[in-house]
Amino acid sequence: IAGLLALMLFGTTFLIGPLSFFLPKIFTPFKIYRKYLGISGFVVAVIHMLLSFYSYFKLDLAFMLFDSKNEHLLGVWLGILALLIFLSMTLTSTKKAIETMGAATWKKLQTGGYIALVLVMLHFILMETNNGLFIIRRPFGRAIFVFGFVVLAARLLVFFLTLWKKPTKTA
Repeated sequence: IAGLLALMLFGTTFLIGPLSFFLPKIFTPFKIYRKYLGISGFVVAVIHMLLSFYSYFKLDLAFMLFDSKNEHLLGVWLGILALLIFLSMTLTSTKKAIETMGAATWKKLQTGGYIALVLVMLHFILMETNNGLFIIRRPFGRAIFVFGFVVLAARLLVFFLTLWKKPTKTA
């Protein structure tokens, strides 16, 4: 459940931007909550990792991270990579970080969260695949999985629409 909650929090954080693009009067006021949703998502993701390490991997770090018999090895590493990206975003979620890094660099780092979200979705797929079969047994899990793809699709739509609207330079 913690993993699903983390995905929900991250997804909501990232969905506010595209929704603000399409319906600015309604969703722009929610932009101030993105930082807090993202940090909450990171905390819940760390809890998810710790709970998984304890309950699923039985505190066996070597098996979890390095054993080729671990059928979820790639999924674990994708989750860790996503968590590291979210950690960098969390640590730079301050005004001082924006001033130090510069707004453009900071914005690129924060936008990198979409890469982390893709990694989370791949993590989800790999962790829910057993014996080569991908099945999400929990209905709530299916809904959150679809939500993750909706968030990514919304961001891609905004990206292509803004790319299409940019004026081209002529000589």
